[in-house]
Order: sequence, then C-alpha cells, then structure tokens
Amino acid sequence: MVRTYYMPLLDAARCDTLLNANGITRFYIGSGKEFKTWCKQNAAQYSGAYVEGCLLDNFVMMTKRGFAAFYEHYLNEWSSDYYVEFQPGPAQDVWANWYKFEKEMESV
Repeated sequence: MVRTYYMPLLDAARCDTLLNANGITRFYIGSGKEFKTWCKQNAAQYSGAYVEGCLLDNFVMMTKRGFAAFYEHYLNEWSSDYYVEFQPGPAQDVWANWYKFEKEMESV
C-alpha cells in the first residue's frame, strides 16, 4: 500500500518520497502546475520513451541530474496525476522498470 503525504514542495504536491538502496526516489506529482514547475526546476526534456495512457500518457524525461519515469496514477474517472521514479546518473534501474512496464503494456 502506498501512502500519500503532503509536503511543502511545489505548492504542496502529493509526495511519497521513498529512497531505496538503488537510489531511486519515488513520489506523486500533479499533472498541471506542479508538473510544469518540476520540469522547469529540473531542466527536464522528453527522452522519446512513451506509452499511451488512459487520461495521461506515460513517459521518461531526461533532467540535469538523471532520468525520471512518469507513470499515470489513476485518481478517479475524471482525473489522474503522476507517479514518478527518479534516479540520478544513467538511472539503469529506472530504465529497467520502464522497459518492464512497456513490455506489460504491449501485451494489453
């Protein structure tokens, strides 16, 4: 079960920051103003990796410090936000998780 905490980051964006042994930081972020602010703060650019979602698309972004995978997080039938996995450097674990997700979505 994933718990959601409110933090004073990016206008109280929903964040559940978990840092595991591989150095992956996981958090939730809104799809509007919070997403745009995060992208600007981290100099994020689309990497080209993309999977179509229901309300929001799933994708990987390059940042000035590493890579971040954005997965659609369903809230209700009218809205979604993003579940993000970020890892500094070449982010091999983020890419491994992304490839697993991509393979699962191809079979759906």
